[in-house]
Amino acid sequence: MNKLISAAFGMFTVLATCVSSNLSAATPDWENPEVFAEGREPVRATAFPYPSKAEALRGDYQSSHWFKSLNGEWRFNYAATPGERPEYFFREDYNTSKWKKIPVPSNWEMHGYGTPIYTNVVYPFPANPPYIPHDDNPVGSYVKFFSVPDDWKGREVFLHFDGSTAGMYVWVNGHKVGYVQSAKNPAEFNITKYLKDKGQNKLACEVYRWTDGSYMEDQDFWRLSGIDRDVYLYSTAPLRIADFFAKAGLDKGYRDGTLDVAVKIGGVGSTSGTKLELGLYNADDKAVMTSVKPVTGGNTTVDFKGTVSGVAKWSDDAPNLYTLLLTLVGKDGKIIESTSAKVGFRSVEIRNSQLLVNAVPPSPLLHISFQIPDPPYSPSSLPISELSLLLCSSLSPLPTRSLSPLITRDYFLPLSE
Repeated sequence: MNKLISAAFGMFTVLATCVSSNLSAATPDWENPEVFAEGREPVRATAFPYPSKAEALRGDYQSSHWFKSLNGEWRFNYAATPGERPEYFFREDYNTSKWKKIPVPSNWEMHGYGTPIYTNVVYPFPANPPYIPHDDNPVGSYVKFFSVPDDWKGREVFLHFDGSTAGMYVWVNGHKVGYVQSAKNPAEFNITKYLKDKGQNKLACEVYRWTDGSYMEDQDFWRLSGIDRDVYLYSTAPLRIADFFAKAGLDKGYRDGTLDVAVKIGGVGSTSGTKLELGLYNADDKAVMTSVKPVTGGNTTVDFKGTVSGVAKWSDDAPNLYTLLLTLVGKDGKIIESTSAKVGFRSVEIRNSQLLVNAVPPSPLLHISFQIPDPPYSPSSLPISELSLLLCSSLSPLPTRSLSPLITRDYFLPLSE
């Protein structure tokens, strides 16, 4: 399977290289293999900023004062081809008051626009990579008006899309923010400089059903389009925790936990007297590891290393998790921001052709066969409770002598569930 994927990717790369020299400046981004993102923030670990340690430990990001959901009804226009789209709808003086409404997140095919397509190896359009038929590439134009809290002034504001299919341009108040072409991956944009000091802001998104990237998505699933995952804003201080990577493992005796954490500090502002605090909490909310490091400059990395004696190991039978807490503190002792993530301590290795988790063979595996539901439902729109039932009804034992990979589509459930 890996060889087939590598071969397919290699063929597409060679083809893209051959045609790139023939692409002109007038070639749309959605047909240009050299363009898949513009203005997008670097990919980072999923985490949210909180005003306090207590809120970060709770992890209820939707209740954070620095979070604002943009889910709900958006104004919407459907065009069957790019040539029929309202080209300048993103301008502030363009009137969209009579447009239809559509819920976000959703797929527009589930609301009467276009046709859902289910296919496997046959492309849903005439194959001529990297080109897409201009007479059959529906475009959805979205508009959402929003305001930001007054006390977000002076802070950075980021616009986050959990997913959009398949290519999307973004404008705020008539200014082009960027372009993204990653159907099921998050994309973030810093929109601080485009926001108004007061009043409503206009967010406009132009979503294309097909892009040159659609050639890499030839598998058996429903082809559905639109902004089909959560959209929200979040705010940070000018100096912030931009990203982090936590590697939790076990020592050679498989008894104690080892933790290596690299935290990237981003943004601008003085770091004099600023420090970064790390805390690791067990299931009883008791700190089992703490550390403090100075922050010596913006756009720098702060490293932590530590050991947890007698750690509660993660396994498929006992998925024990700890809460990693990171807190940026200013020279006045006030919290700039705090964030958290779940980590599990385990080792995975192959010894004498045997897969070992924490030095022992894993328990008999469960094979999950998840059939994507037919319209009017899609995995993107199913409540997690209904999706859980679908998954649980599809569980079947898998003999340990026959291992096969588990491919997730739109959602996965923590093993603890």
